[in-house]
Amino acid sequence: MNLKVILLIMVLVGFSACKTQKQTIVDPRENLKSAVTDAISLLEKEEYKPFFEKYILPKNLEMVLTMKTMDEIIESFSKKKATRLLDALKLAKEATPKYDESGNQATFAKEDIEGLSKTIIFEKVDKYWYIAN
Repeated sequence: MNLKVILLIMVLVGFSACKTQKQTIVDPRENLKSAVTDAISLLEKEEYKPFFEKYILPKNLEMVLTMKTMDEIIESFSKKKATRLLDALKLAKEATPKYDESGNQATFAKEDIEGLSKTIIFEKVDKYWYIAN
């Protein structure tokens, strides 16, 4: 009888351990392809503030924020550049970038991608990819 109880406890503990294991949620910025896809999604939904916070190189965003407020940046971006960047990212999503030797900079060159009006450079800082230009 004791053996059955011990086996039952072992089985229950085993199942409860399976339930309590945490799933690792990966930030889309950790992978260039998923970063491009996520950036496209934010721009399509016109979620510009999260887009800037997630995908603009932090040092570049900090510099611009010393001259303008986030609201001013978003207003200007939404009127002039959002659609062009969205279209460019959609083209880049289907292309293969060129990486620098370190693997921390990826370039989608306008010369290599038909229809792309401006080269897009992504830079990896720590573990996240950001738009650097």
